[in-house]
Amino acid sequence: DVRVLVVGDQDDVNFYRQVTRGLGALEYLHKPLVRDLVARQFGPLLNPQALPQDAVQGGRLVAITGARGGVGASTIAANLSWYLGAEARRHTILLDTDLHRGVCAMLLGAKSGSGLRTALETPSRIDELFVERVSQPVADRLHVLAGEERLADQPNYAAGGAARLTEALRRRYNFVVADLPFTGQPLHRDLLHLAHQRVLVMVPTLASIRDSLRLLALPNGPAQPRRAVVVLNRSNMQGGLELRRVIDALKMEPDIVIPEVRRAVERAASLGKPVAQERGPMRTAMIALAREVGFTSRELDAKRPRRFSLLRRK
Repeated sequence: DVRVLVVGDQDDVNFYRQVTRGLGALEYLHKPLVRDLVARQFGPLLNPQALPQDAVQGGRLVAITGARGGVGASTIAANLSWYLGAEARRHTILLDTDLHRGVCAMLLGAKSGSGLRTALETPSRIDELFVERVSQPVADRLHVLAGEERLADQPNYAAGGAARLTEALRRRYNFVVADLPFTGQPLHRDLLHLAHQRVLVMVPTLASIRDSLRLLALPNGPAQPRRAVVVLNRSNMQGGLELRRVIDALKMEPDIVIPEVRRAVERAASLGKPVAQERGPMRTAMIALAREVGFTSRELDAKRPRRFSLLRRK
């Protein structure tokens, strides 16, 4: 009745086979370890009811949610997508779920279209060919799916549309990064429930802390092995709370802390380019966030900038 899970330094496939097939260990992971990776690979073996089989197959859906409007969730979603697709070379799509006032496509210099609305209103039309036709390319392995509907129009969301769309996207892409505001609408609730990893973006204000605690209290979806990754953006903003006060209020340390880089963000947004292209706090944060949501690469870690000590991980 003993089950053995092994962690080591060797990343050789022959060593993996020796440990698992030769010695009988259930699973082997090599360092560096990431919490999400351990939860996904070891969790189902320790508790078969913890995750459905679908949770560990196909691409990963990462939901980026702002505690409140204006905290920088769209900027982080766009820059994370750019890093995963352009730098880490993983097939990635950025899904902007705000069909009326979304800015993700604009932040990456991409176009919006009517394809997302069509997909949500008529899920039966969704397949991999449809996804390829309606998504807009930004780079070789980075696409954007966004809409820009008239403010007077209200798309009719069909039940099950989110599940059908994410299923098709996960078959095509390694990462689906969704800019997902919490509005209570069925579309946003469904996507939040389907996500494999939630990322909560906040700023150091009382209102942001209050809403962050409320969002953290939401129950995890069936494919979510752990709590949301908490990103404290604009940590040293003028008039904001000190970091220690934020930690006391949350009863935990933020997983990632990003200092104020408003000028760089606004300049990059005006040019339609990701701010993470340049070395600085935002790029460093995207590297750390990519690890938190499930991406690991020793080669990229070796290039990781180390001079920004404001970023921390548990």
